Amino acid sequence: MLRAIARGSASSFSKKPRQGRALQEESDVQKLFLLTQFRERTMMMTRERNEREGEEEDSRARREAVAKEVLEASTKCSSAERKARVWRSVQTQLTTIGLDLMGRTGDISETNTTNKNTVKPSDGVENEEGVFLNGPASVGTVVSLYPGIVYAKEALRFLKGFPNVAKENAFLVARYDDTVVDAKPWEEERRRSSSERSSSGVVEGSSDSESSINSSGSSSWPGFPLREDLEKEKIVGALKKEWVEKLPPWLEKLSRPELHAKIKRACLDVSTDLLVQAGKHPIALAHKANHPPQGKTPNVMICMHDYDVEEGAKEALRMMNMDTEDSQKLERMKHFVRAAIPNVYLSNDIRDYERFDPAKSARNASFLKMVSSFAAGSVFEDPNEKAKDLNEAQMVDIVMKAAPTIALVATRDIEANEELFLDYRLSSHVERPDWYVPVDEEAEKRRWS
Repeated sequence: MLRAIARGSASSFSKKPRQGRALQEESDVQKLFLLTQFRERTMMMTRERNEREGEEEDSRARREAVAKEVLEASTKCSSAERKARVWRSVQTQLTTIGLDLMGRTGDISETNTTNKNTVKPSDGVENEEGVFLNGPASVGTVVSLYPGIVYAKEALRFLKGFPNVAKENAFLVARYDDTVVDAKPWEEERRRSSSERSSSGVVEGSSDSESSINSSGSSSWPGFPLREDLEKEKIVGALKKEWVEKLPPWLEKLSRPELHAKIKRACLDVSTDLLVQAGKHPIALAHKANHPPQGKTPNVMICMHDYDVEEGAKEALRMMNMDTEDSQKLERMKHFVRAAIPNVYLSNDIRDYERFDPAKSARNASFLKMVSSFAAGSVFEDPNEKAKDLNEAQMVDIVMKAAPTIALVATRDIEANEELFLDYRLSSHVERPDWYVPVDEEAEKRRWS
């Protein structure tokens, strides 16, 4: 039974035939359902057993029984229900992490319960760094987060060096919704701030350390395109500045995409709030996880999650037995839980941000409403027309609520000081490096079909 949990039995897939990428996404959700529900049920049983003092129970038999229950439950759930329960489990875990990181002292380096990541020389990949867990983690636990700028599909042209974005960037990862996460500026800031603290002799977590990071004008985060002042020679897509300036004015405008000023300012403000974390966030190191070499197997898998800031803040207040209707407490808690998500969403369409706000979600728009909008001609309007009527605080609030991220979830129990290995699932459509050993070639083909 436990092996079936680890494999992610696909016996309860939807009766509707799915193919390729959609099938692989459903397969991943199925496995995540088994992993996270197994974790939740074993935790619940442990709490119940602790309440019954003096009662002994066979741990192995108990885990087998839970595995059987979870497998049976998966056969009774629809694909949508499994996805919703995975979302709920990961959402609660991230909210708990947010409380632990920010809710006690306001200093994320003084976490008490979150299982920190450590970067050190890899045990399995020669001459490379890897990410390790400081303490043990049970199957189904969120153990790391993939930090950085999350580019909407339509905003990929703003990636530095577009369209050859991967040429000098090894920290890009794509989600199933076609957004791309770029962890390179976060990693550059982590290295810079770590080097700065080491050279100055400042102890990480002290107030001097925090102030030095905040006041530094040489920060690498969030990087281009939000901070173009970092560029000695501005790159416009794949074209250099001097090439673009030789083009006719009308063609220059087409070849030089520009971020909407208010969106850019709001994204920069939100990313600035995360600046101090870039060097200190205890679990925002998923981008350092290595692909398993020959003889090793993955012990984590990717979970793509859209964190609901509003719901997270309310859940955090409930965890602390506080009033969820207190607007001041709710607003303060929003910033606490949001700060635990080491990502900033970048889109050049203000309407795209609304899908992360349950009150305005585009997902809830009816087909009739979309048809009527089309008939009225509103689909041809400037997508950022409404931004003209929003002040800076309102824009920041909209951008802050957009919190898509990527979590690494343990696929088995992980021991303390064990290195995390993640199946990269590199596309079979491009030449792959010599060191790459496929874990599941069929899954790769489906993922990139």
